[in-house]
Amino acid sequence: MQKKPKTFALRLIGIFYFILIIQGISAKNVNTDSLVIELAKTKQDTSKIKILLSLSFSLRATESDKALEYANTALRLSQKNLNKKTEAKAFNNIGLAYFYKSNYDSAQIYYGDALKIGIEISDSSIISLSYSQMGNVYKALSNVPLSIEYHKKALRIREHTKDTILTVQSYSNLGNAYVRNNQYELAMKNFFKGLELIKTKKETPEYANALGGIGNVFLYQKNYKKAIEYFSQCYSFYKEQNDMRGLNTALLNLGDCYKLLKNYDTALVYLQQAIKINEKIKNKQKIAESYLSIGSVYEETNHFRTAVEYSQKAVDIYKELALKPELARALLDLAQKFLKLGDDLNGRIYLNEGLVYIESIKNKEVIISTYQQVAQCYSLLDDNFKAYHYLQKASELQDSLFTANSIQAIAQMQSAFDLKSKENEIELLNKGKEISDYKISRQQNVIFSLLGGALLIILLVFFILRGYRKTKRVNVALSDAYKQINEKNKNISDSIQYAKNIQNALLRIPRYFDEQLKGNYFILYKPKDVVSGDFYWIEQYDKLLLVAAADCTGHGVPGSLMSMLGIEKLKQAVREKGFTKPDDVLSFVNRSFKETLSINGTEAALRDGMDIALCCIDLSNNIVHFAGANRPMWVSTTNENGEKTLQIINATKAAIGGFTDETQQFQSHTYSCKKDDNIYLFTDGFTDQFGGDKNKKYNIKHFRELLSSFSDLSMDKQKQRAEAVFNDWKANNEQVDDVLIIGIKIA
Repeated sequence: MQKKPKTFALRLIGIFYFILIIQGISAKNVNTDSLVIELAKTKQDTSKIKILLSLSFSLRATESDKALEYANTALRLSQKNLNKKTEAKAFNNIGLAYFYKSNYDSAQIYYGDALKIGIEISDSSIISLSYSQMGNVYKALSNVPLSIEYHKKALRIREHTKDTILTVQSYSNLGNAYVRNNQYELAMKNFFKGLELIKTKKETPEYANALGGIGNVFLYQKNYKKAIEYFSQCYSFYKEQNDMRGLNTALLNLGDCYKLLKNYDTALVYLQQAIKINEKIKNKQKIAESYLSIGSVYEETNHFRTAVEYSQKAVDIYKELALKPELARALLDLAQKFLKLGDDLNGRIYLNEGLVYIESIKNKEVIISTYQQVAQCYSLLDDNFKAYHYLQKASELQDSLFTANSIQAIAQMQSAFDLKSKENEIELLNKGKEISDYKISRQQNVIFSLLGGALLIILLVFFILRGYRKTKRVNVALSDAYKQINEKNKNISDSIQYAKNIQNALLRIPRYFDEQLKGNYFILYKPKDVVSGDFYWIEQYDKLLLVAAADCTGHGVPGSLMSMLGIEKLKQAVREKGFTKPDDVLSFVNRSFKETLSINGTEAALRDGMDIALCCIDLSNNIVHFAGANRPMWVSTTNENGEKTLQIINATKAAIGGFTDETQQFQSHTYSCKKDDNIYLFTDGFTDQFGGDKNKKYNIKHFRELLSSFSDLSMDKQKQRAEAVFNDWKANNEQVDDVLIIGIKIA
């Protein structure tokens, strides 16, 4: 079993690396500042244009508005001096600035202007760059087939020019497009082609970009450890080269990988480093991205208040930068966290605000995930009608996107666009005299090319239509059978999902619980199926907190129905009957269970019941009252000799419901807690899990040793440790039962 890295050691390493990184950042800032000073001194237009283009390119991501200003000035000077080449470069830089502002429509227009000039002056570098940029825009707009076609165009030109660096860039761009199209084998092929081509120039950014591309393939394939291996190589490279943009990307990727591996401490180290770098280089957009990632880490560890703080910071930055698509997602993310915190008022406010900005999103894949965010928010608000509405919208958009990507042949028609620029590609292969001869016959070639291209398009459309008709006939024959099966599956799936929504609503942690305990608790909850037979229950009555961990008969849908019944009976005992003593509550729930489940008198109904551990905590006096039905309470405390011990408060050996007599009394226990005592309530899912080297149950002895081993840790780290041990023990085995552990520290 791997040991988790110590947070303190990781932070020391992070600080050491950060000192080295900041030196590089300072150098980058000095370089930009020196260009600004040089620009003020320069009198010649030619020199000014060169400096303006350098500044606009350097600031394209960090200060897009400033980059636009510099690029537009370069454009005006280039047009004034009739310098077509720098005019095209200025158009390209304007497009880049708009691209980083997520204004893809404007980016397309300016890339198109650059392409026209490239064709006009027969400049292969401008043409290939424009194709490459158009490929990036189409990828951002979720038109991946067209993105692939444009990157292929750029690659063909660059291969002919023998420009190794630009060719490797195209291999990486094409690989990234294939990743987005889920064509991982083709993606790998292109990344490794790039690595092979540049193996003698490993000091170049293109080498690191190819490594990062391979890391992304492993990330998408959920091979996180392999992804970390490649992202770490990128991290080392960018650190040595003082490449702050690349270093930031590597840090964010590493943070996300460790988060997905549930190694939250390490994830936070990398994400915090990313924030410090971006603060130094004033890249507010990347700071906001880092805040959202950190917020998601705290959300996964049930620290919703801290998660809300980081999401709020991201929202503030996106508002300041007026980035509407990013703001929409951040607002919905914040709404979701408020709702999980139990703050429905703020949840609704930010949900409604986020809905206003959704229409600004152009990327269809992002719109799909945004609709899913909205659906989850409405589900947390128990508004299942609206939740279903947005899930349906996401599904419809997903279908349309799939259809568009499936007809990849249509993207091939875009090759007609090459007819005008074909002359430029041919010119790259010819010498001076051949170029002159080619220009004389260019008009004739264009005409023949247009005719040939038109014929190819007609043939292509013919074959597509013929295939479509054939497919349609087959689909008609299968549609009835498929429809019946699909409807049945959908009904079952919808029912289970609806049950999950209801159960999640019932299991929401009340805000007062977090306020009372100030985060000194954890709940490890791992259902075996979509819904669970285990449940936790929290209720406040005056100054008392009632907390229960229960295990109902069965798991999955039958278990979840029992758990919902159990929650309602517990609420009834406290809210309607006014019971606060755990033994009184359990006696009432037992009688009520038997009355409800024995109405039809069947033997199956008589077996249904639950085991439960219930405690009532008086925080003002640090006194805990406990009663259990087959489930104990354990208390980790310090004895008179200063040694940690684990005391077991036994439960009554009888279940709630089932074959238990309706007059059953449950033994009551009172325990006076000391500061830093830990209370544990749990079901039997953890101890019954098969795994380990001999594929045996974890058993109660090992579980007792586990709790004793980490009782000194914070509650967050106790949860992480317990979950890591469970996952390591289970490994590739099936989870046998629902798992629930509740830990509470007396502060």
